Amino acid sequence: MLDCPALASRIRGDAEQSAVVEGWAELLNRLTHPLEIVIRSRPHDPSCAPARGDHCPAARVDSQARVSDGHAGGLRRAERRFVVVVPLDRHPSAPAPEPPGELVALEQRVQLIEGSLRRLDPETHRLRDHELAALLGQGLDPGAAEKPDLGRESVPAPAVLASTSGLEEQAGWVFVGGRFARTIALSRYPARLQPGLLSSLGAFAGDLDIALHVHPSAGSTAIAFLEWRVAELTSTVELLERCSGPAHLYGRAALEDAVELRERVARGSERLFDSGLYATLWARTLDELDAATRSLEALLAGRIIETHRLLFRMRDGLLASQPLGVEPVALWRPLSTSALSATLRFTASDSAPRPALP
Repeated sequence: MLDCPALASRIRGDAEQSAVVEGWAELLNRLTHPLEIVIRSRPHDPSCAPARGDHCPAARVDSQARVSDGHAGGLRRAERRFVVVVPLDRHPSAPAPEPPGELVALEQRVQLIEGSLRRLDPETHRLRDHELAALLGQGLDPGAAEKPDLGRESVPAPAVLASTSGLEEQAGWVFVGGRFARTIALSRYPARLQPGLLSSLGAFAGDLDIALHVHPSAGSTAIAFLEWRVAELTSTVELLERCSGPAHLYGRAALEDAVELRERVARGSERLFDSGLYATLWARTLDELDAATRSLEALLAGRIIETHRLLFRMRDGLLASQPLGVEPVALWRPLSTSALSATLRFTASDSAPRPALP
């Protein structure tokens, strides 16, 4: 797992932002293995102890809180953390890998991702054992980091890190670590994805985990899919024109886009990826969870993104949204290199609308 610092991309010029998008496109075109990107968004809490041993006096913390609230003016700061997970293609029941076999291949993958990310500006940091323990523990149980077995001296087995003290699953939510969680899947996207889509979702006012799973498609598979798609759209457009007379504008536009994408994939400038995008909301009560879910669904609907709640699959959705490199839901949509590279952007902490008080 690679921890990536956030960047203040909004103060960058158009040329710099275009260079970041092009860098992501180059990374994706070279990708030969699955990849998961997790964005963990939490409301800013100035009372929390600073990281890296910076012991800040209480008076300074209170002062920072007052200054932050004064400048925000009705906005609440949201802190975001970006984690890139480089999984190893193995069956869960397979024995643990030993060098110089699978672990060497995994090391090569990680080095490739690190080098590509450095060219995009983020200075990645490999999470060590105790940092992995804290990340996995806090994701499912906020109090896990306070347990003695998550310290620097002793790190439990991976199966223990991903476990919780208890989990209750219902059709529309799960209760774990003293909080309710609900996962929604983004099932359909607009024809043109706006740049920085995932980062803009990270500014949502609430506890939110976003996970993007990327699976490269084989070149022959991508070409076969696009050939089938072009043939389907061609017959649909011809049928509509034969029945209604004038050309069907939306169908004709979709056909032209499919033909153009097929040509770019054939030239090697574009690739197709099976991608799964999931968002898990957290709340202390069911009423808060329902309100946050409606707010996020409205936000996505305003951007012409269709979603659906993973009813009866909330446990699978919860696992898919954690930095575990697994995707039991497997709700994939094909996306091209340009679409994926436009949505990926590591932006710094931002302000989100402060929720109205009851």
